[in-house]
Amino acid sequence: MYIRTNPDNPELISLTDLHRASGGEMRNHPTKWLANDSTSEFILQVRKVGNLQKSEVLTVKAGRNGGTYAHWQCSDQIVESIQVVPMELRLAKS
Repeated sequence: MYIRTNPDNPELISLTDLHRASGGEMRNHPTKWLANDSTSEFILQVRKVGNLQKSEVLTVKAGRNGGTYAHWQCSDQIVESIQVVPMELRLAKS
């Protein structure tokens, strides 16, 4: 199976293709993942910590040659910073 990259940004890979390659179960479809509140928070934190535009992290394109594309990796610094966020959110809520 071939996993496409975004024609406008080759650092973004097709989540749609990954979904198909993993068996294509609807419960694992990219739209289900994107509808999850924790996914939205994760994307927001990646953008914030990495000082990135949304299009540098995720794009969704409808129609022919469309799909959901996301950055295939995060730097260790971004991931480490994001791991701290859930604790900060728990402390803020208490």
